[in-house]
Amino acid sequence: MSDCSEKPLTIKELTSKAGKASVAKLTKEQLKARATKASHARACYKDLPKASHSGEILINDRVIECFVLEDGTRLINQTSMIKAIGKGKQSSKKRSATGQLPVFLDFKSLSPFMPDNILSYSTPIEFRKPTGGKAQGFKAELLPEVCDVYLKARDAGALKSNQKHIAVECDIVVRALSKVGLIALIDSSTGYEKERDRYELQKFLSKYIQEDFMPWTKRFPDVFFDLYKKMYGIPKEERCHSHVGCFINRMYNEMGEGVLEELKKVNPIEENGKRKSKLHQHLTENSGVKLLDKKILQTITLMRIADNKNDFDKLYEKLTLTEER
Repeated sequence: MSDCSEKPLTIKELTSKAGKASVAKLTKEQLKARATKASHARACYKDLPKASHSGEILINDRVIECFVLEDGTRLINQTSMIKAIGKGKQSSKKRSATGQLPVFLDFKSLSPFMPDNILSYSTPIEFRKPTGGKAQGFKAELLPEVCDVYLKARDAGALKSNQKHIAVECDIVVRALSKVGLIALIDSSTGYEKERDRYELQKFLSKYIQEDFMPWTKRFPDVFFDLYKKMYGIPKEERCHSHVGCFINRMYNEMGEGVLEELKKVNPIEENGKRKSKLHQHLTENSGVKLLDKKILQTITLMRIADNKNDFDKLYEKLTLTEER
């Protein structure tokens, strides 16, 4: 069996359509070899720390891939670290002369400006991605340290000509991080970070919903209910089934996260089992009503062209996915 330095198959490779198609053409011996390789991959990965979260940040038009391990360690993907400071792609494949420092720090010109603790950040960490596969990354604290080293060397006039462009990139990174870091520090020290998401949601909802309700206006035209009855096979002379409420609520849900819940909150069910007003009466005139009218028109159009309820559901889902993109 090969050692763990050989790159094994990732979960994505093993489960892709192309992978499944290729498996169907393999002989028993080839299948056995493939299974052995997959088993080897699991053996290589099982002892590696696993990332529980992943994400991307944007610095100077460069996408930086980052991860958080299950123990809370923040990592920046090795390639992204090199990209952030403007080094070439080939740098991630090179080895340093000493074997202790990353290649982007292993220069004599930088040595006088390095802090004593930089080695504790600069050792690459192998880990498992949340989606499978092995990756290497550096502790996130290394990025500002690297920038500080290059900027100190620049200010002292110690950089070589082929290193000066890195100092320019490092300056941009430091400026970007200082802005983000200040916001994070304020949020953390004031406790606002716990309220931030709720506040942003409330700010969004206030655009569409108001506590006071407007005078009743016919919002859903007769054709809406006629088409609803036709789609569900309900005779014209009969009243709409109670399900029509769920059908309409779906439109409120599609208006945005939390819209339906907030409408119900500002217009609760009273002791008589009814609401004081219609939900749409609590929509703001400039934004909320206009968005609902758009949803109603879209729904009427889909009900006109759909052959049946299942056809409508497929068209509605397709429309929703298109809007999300």
